Amino acid sequence: MKKLLSIPKTLLLTGVLLMTPIAEAGNYLHTISSKPNITAVYQEFEAQNQTGNMYSAFQFNGGYLGFTAEGYINFSIWDSTGSAASLVEGPDSRLGGTHQSFGNEGTGYKTQLHYGWQTNVRYKLFVSVEHSGNDTIYRGWVGRVGSLDWYKCGAIRKANVTKYVGSTTFFLELFNGGSAERDLAHTSGCSVAWLKNNDGWTSGDSLKWTANDPDTLHKSTISQDSRFVYLSTQRGNVDNKTVPYFYDFMVKSPALEPSNPAVNSTTFTFEHNSTGKAITDDEPGLFMSSAKQAGHAWKLINHSNSSNVHFDNVYFSGDRLHATPTGDLVNIADNIWSGPNTQWQLVPVNNYGWYYIIHQSSGMKLHYNGGDLNLVEPKWNGPNVQWTLRN
Repeated sequence: MKKLLSIPKTLLLTGVLLMTPIAEAGNYLHTISSKPNITAVYQEFEAQNQTGNMYSAFQFNGGYLGFTAEGYINFSIWDSTGSAASLVEGPDSRLGGTHQSFGNEGTGYKTQLHYGWQTNVRYKLFVSVEHSGNDTIYRGWVGRVGSLDWYKCGAIRKANVTKYVGSTTFFLELFNGGSAERDLAHTSGCSVAWLKNNDGWTSGDSLKWTANDPDTLHKSTISQDSRFVYLSTQRGNVDNKTVPYFYDFMVKSPALEPSNPAVNSTTFTFEHNSTGKAITDDEPGLFMSSAKQAGHAWKLINHSNSSNVHFDNVYFSGDRLHATPTGDLVNIADNIWSGPNTQWQLVPVNNYGWYYIIHQSSGMKLHYNGGDLNLVEPKWNGPNVQWTLRN
């Protein structure tokens, strides 16, 4: 295990520990911020290529959230002196996963979400702490950038200790890699983190790049676009002239402030593209109006957060709910929506808050993106969620 050499500790806001056996960490990106008592962080991530034993992870005060090459998401919290970490909630049951205590380089508790993340796709990460009595509960989520969906990595408790998330350090490392893997270039990138305390959300000031000492057998490079900084690591001689130990990259903050995925405050509206009456939802079913006829189009808008409208591009066609990259509205093709007595009912799929909207007379289901539309708490079916068919 290597240590960071010649790096002043004051610049490592969260500290950097190599958290996996026989790990060679080549690159680090530290979100720089003087914000105190941080209770939540939001950050975005993308791997352009990551194979074999390469590992990309985000470290925060007390733990880390990492992306394995197998597509899993690890959420690990270390023990503190006199305080063992223990499970509060396991990984999201929609996807499945595992949880267990760990040892080796430090001890603690970890979950593994079987998420199936992919390269060249941007993901959003959300980590928060909750103080319950004298305990600290860490919670982690992951989702795709541009989607309202969040998937729970888990919740882990530290007893008899008060901790804050702090800032984040993103690192790219080789885990148990062989000689051939060291010759491959691996590239991952991230945005600057958003940080929250009692004063609200602010973005980090910058990302600071640090490279390991020259004898790590890594050649480290860095690049950036308008929002991301990308790290690459590959075996080779590190030249201090081309790989400085410290370099600031000012990166634009995410366009939208993050919102806690556990908040039940979402309100959506179906907006009709032509004329007709507005129909509101009426338990137990969604009642469609006779205004829906062939040749009409609909779109779905989120009204809870005007800066977070993700579904402008959703439209109905036939018995399906669709989305297009351009946001074009497509006409409803048949009359299954028509008639004053047309009803659609929320039907639970399991005990975890999944629902289908099922047409009561035909048995047809609403779909999203070619798959069943899952109305998951709290986004679709929470106590403050309202659905309106509006002309």
